[in-house]
Amino acid sequence: MSVSFATFCYGPHLSRLHEPGVLEQIVRSHEYNFDEILVVHQRCRGMSYRPITEVPHRVIESEDYYPQIFDRFNIDLNNPVSAKDCHGPDWHWWWPNHVQNHLITLEEAKSDYIVFSDCDCLIKDCDPSHSWVTEAISILEKYPHVLIVGDGRGQDTGGETYPERQPATLHRKQRKVHVHRL
Repeated sequence: MSVSFATFCYGPHLSRLHEPGVLEQIVRSHEYNFDEILVVHQRCRGMSYRPITEVPHRVIESEDYYPQIFDRFNIDLNNPVSAKDCHGPDWHWWWPNHVQNHLITLEEAKSDYIVFSDCDCLIKDCDPSHSWVTEAISILEKYPHVLIVGDGRGQDTGGETYPERQPATLHRKQRKVHVHRL
């Protein structure tokens, strides 16, 4: 069994992720020894940044996959329902920008499982003797119909915690992923 770690960044976060020790801190916060680390640069081609030397990883440029990756997963880019609440094409939260990060990782990861995490998320107060990743893998193996498990901490907004907003999720990697159009 193998597990990949994947993180994503867009232009404004690029220099921060590439500061000394930042990627290593994000990865170590999960208390798990990943088999590979993938960093997807979302529309960052041509931007300058410091190479990360502290932790072995592979950088993937999203421009090499857009828009053809959506065809490979049978996803229609002209989807008014998805576009309705997701800003516009120049925004990093525009749904194709966000979705392509996950699709790219599904294609590129060489593992059975993938931990997805935004580049500005750390897992805090993790028990060093027991990683949430290990527990998530146990859940996925026990329940084969489940495809995703989150670490369950949610987002602390200074008084309220929103459990539906996960800083990290573990996905079962399937060799054949296909989205059916409705």
